[in-house]
Formats: sequence, C-alpha cells, structure tokens
Amino acid sequence: MLTATKPMALTPEQLWVFVTGDNNAVDIARLAHAPEIGGFIALPISAFDPYALLPAYAPTGELLEGWRWATTQDVDAYAHLFA
Repeated sequence: MLTATKPMALTPEQLWVFVTGDNNAVDIARLAHAPEIGGFIALPISAFDPYALLPAYAPTGELLEGWRWATTQDVDAYAHLFA
C-alpha cells in the first residue's frame, strides 16, 4: 500500500507529495488534477516530466488527457480530500 504526505506547494502552481511504500522506500511525485471529475493523482517524477506544461509521460511525451498540474486553489477547493 502506498502512503502520501499532504501536498506541499513550492509555488501556487507546483504541488508535490512524498510517497512511501510497504518497503519504506520514498519517492516524490507532482500532483495533477482532473477538473471534470474532481480527481487528483500523484505522478512520480521517474515516469512523468514534472516540468512539462501539462502532465506528460516522459519517455513518449504523451499527455494525460483531462489532467493538468494541480494548484493550491484546487487543493483548497477539495480540502476534505486531504484532511
């Protein structure tokens, strides 16, 4: 099972989480948001380009349709998900 920290903002447009697994390994992921469904996902920097304008799979540049990088405004609007 994976466990994530509460989102941490470097800027209002960059939200990150630390993710740990059962083996206690720690990874960092950038938070993405799908406004149409109100969902959030943590995208690991080992697979997704955290500096792309929109979330994109690093090896191919393929965009995640319907997703964009989460902002502090998004997290504030869905604060109950992160309590």
